[in-house]
Amino acid sequence: MRKIYFLIVMTLMSFGVYAQNVVNDGDMSNATAWNINNIVNDPGKETTVSFNNSVMTISATNGGGNAGTNVMVWQTVQLEAGVEYQLNARIKGNLPVEAFWCQWFVHKSVPVDGEDYLQENDAIVQVNTWQGCASGYNMDTYLQSWPCADFKTIQFAEGGAYTLGVKVGIWNGGVLSYQVELDDFSLTPSATGIKTRNAANIQLYPNPAKTELGINTPTSIKSVSILNLTGQEVLRANKVEGKISVASLPSGIYVIQITNVNNEKSVLKFVKE
Repeated sequence: MRKIYFLIVMTLMSFGVYAQNVVNDGDMSNATAWNINNIVNDPGKETTVSFNNSVMTISATNGGGNAGTNVMVWQTVQLEAGVEYQLNARIKGNLPVEAFWCQWFVHKSVPVDGEDYLQENDAIVQVNTWQGCASGYNMDTYLQSWPCADFKTIQFAEGGAYTLGVKVGIWNGGVLSYQVELDDFSLTPSATGIKTRNAANIQLYPNPAKTELGINTPTSIKSVSILNLTGQEVLRANKVEGKISVASLPSGIYVIQITNVNNEKSVLKFVKE
């Protein structure tokens, strides 16, 4: 599992952003995937963020318009219209889970550094606090807007670039230092809600497949990505010539994303025997 580490102090540092189609475990080993924005514009209350692959540690400042947090963490993702995506995330901290609040956003508007991201009324995904799946300290938790051990599913009428972002804070503005670990963060196409775009032009055979999966498409294939039901990429191949070996995959249902040489993407399902 990949995790994200933030050490927030008093100077601004921003990282670049890149577009992608899904987020698997938050791409947290890649610091350049995330933008780190200040959400207040008070001298001396800016924020710096440093990454490693262990935990996310926030040292909250207590001032400006947002006591307890001054940071918005986000990246741009490319989503398809009509595709059902599943969102999952877990946190644990050095304080009871009731001490934290969080808001997740999947929204068309782009954050601006120095300004709060105020999309509460029309954000596609929003959570105002956390709920533990078990009592006590340092327990894994899931977002409270759906049951533990389940996924939140969301769908978009319009495709294109979306902001995938999160704000994390603490209710007690007097607490200047606390530790939060963010893990298992994924936004991936769900196995039951895949929009089989171009299904009339793309055929998978045999389906179910045992050793090889044939792909019949009118356009040359640039790359193929296969995901399991948790959204983890389990196989990737470039310049596929009509078929791909799936012999190494365990039996089950998989999602296959096919990108052609025109960078057009299609998402389908298949069964591995």
